[in-house]
Amino acid sequence: GGHTPYVLISPCIPFTARAPSAPLAAGVVFHAGDVVQVGDVSSDGWLWVSDREDTAPGIGFIPKSYARPV
Repeated sequence: GGHTPYVLISPCIPFTARAPSAPLAAGVVFHAGDVVQVGDVSSDGWLWVSDREDTAPGIGFIPKSYARPV
C-alpha cells in the first residue's frame, strides 16, 4: 500500500516489534513535530513508521496515540 505522512505529537523512540517490551530501534529518537511516513496502521493501535519524512517505513512501531495524520 501507500505511505501516509504522520506528525509526532509526543517524543518517543520506536519499538522493533508491536509490544512495549520489545527492544527500541537503535539510534532513532522522535521529537514532537517530526514527520514520518506510516506504512501500516494495525488494528491493535500501532503504526509502522519510517525514520524521516522522505524515507519508506521500516524501522519500527510506535503507539498510534503518539502521532496523527498530517
